[in-house]
Amino acid sequence: MIGRHLAIIAAPLAALLLAACASRVELPETHFQQVRDVSRAISLEVGKRFSSPIPGLTLPQELGLSKPLLLGGFPQANTAEAMVSGHHLRDLLLLDLRQSMPTTTIARLEEAGDQSSALMLHGVVSYEPGGREGEESSWFKIDYAVRTYPDAEVLLNGSALVNARHFDATPTRFYKDAPIYFAAEQKKDLVALASAERADASMQQRMRRSLAYESARGAYERQQYDVAAKRFAEILETGDGRDLLALSGRFQSLWKLGQQDAAETAFGQLIDVAIARNALSIKFLFAVQKDDFDRRSELYRQYPMWIRQVARGMQESGRCFEIKGHSSHTGTAAYNDALSSARAQRVLRYMTSAQPQLASRVSARGYGFRENIIGSGSDDAGDAIDRRVDFAEVGCRG
Repeated sequence: MIGRHLAIIAAPLAALLLAACASRVELPETHFQQVRDVSRAISLEVGKRFSSPIPGLTLPQELGLSKPLLLGGFPQANTAEAMVSGHHLRDLLLLDLRQSMPTTTIARLEEAGDQSSALMLHGVVSYEPGGREGEESSWFKIDYAVRTYPDAEVLLNGSALVNARHFDATPTRFYKDAPIYFAAEQKKDLVALASAERADASMQQRMRRSLAYESARGAYERQQYDVAAKRFAEILETGDGRDLLALSGRFQSLWKLGQQDAAETAFGQLIDVAIARNALSIKFLFAVQKDDFDRRSELYRQYPMWIRQVARGMQESGRCFEIKGHSSHTGTAAYNDALSSARAQRVLRYMTSAQPQLASRVSARGYGFRENIIGSGSDDAGDAIDRRVDFAEVGCRG
């Protein structure tokens, strides 16, 4: 009886103490060589913070955290894409936190289901090139925060750096299959969730969206495409129907299910919304150092449909566009300006072939590596976004 009363009194007290002691964690070491080391350091600090919210005070283990702790996947901040090593870090944290916090339910965010109350750990990863002569390496900076859900109050946040040579920035399945880039739409939300930014209505909305996104994306990553299609459709139905990530996810799921006609209709809807938002950045993947498409890409066989729908969308919009070619940061500026211009011109020819009326309203220009998003020059899947093609609305002449 006494133990039960103690638990009833102490559980809310523990929650209050945790909130009162919200702070930034300064890890004993901030530069790590391996993702494994980052996970151990973060899990130790998280476990220590929630086990003893006040220095010197140890709560009875049976009190623990009454709320589950849900882990996000550490996406790339600049591209808003989940990465192989980001998911690896999340999975390592899952194991480490279960060991250091045995009385707390620890789960991936995508496995959360309908949660009315929880703690969520969100993180983002940013590429930091080695700029000084003699530096050993470039780094990926990992920022993270633990927030209450649904209130979005920050309980702790911190950061660490991991050697870029040991961090795989290859996008995960969902993002490798996506036809567009989401950086313009998603970056702000991802960075905010992993920061110490104060809780407000917009932050609470971001947390709700992250739950829905992770649930749908998780099904796609597990190749449960019928489940993913349903969950992405639910996101669209509960919102305004103009969510780019959900529109793309629904298209991708339908394509994987072999429903080609429905998939093309969904892709057309995605293109129309992206044009309306001036956020059309298509994942036409070019061969490294060439102005021809990468024919080895799994997306290559979708390109005829993409070209058909993008050209249709631009024509029906009545707007004028500049096709902006980009290249990764390898070689001289002059070389990359010419290469990116050739890529933009190639896409222009495809568009005007599909819709000849576009010829007077569409131009092409190469931007080299001046608008790189990653800038690593690795020429692999990790910096594929730097070889993108954007469609920017411009004023019509005459």
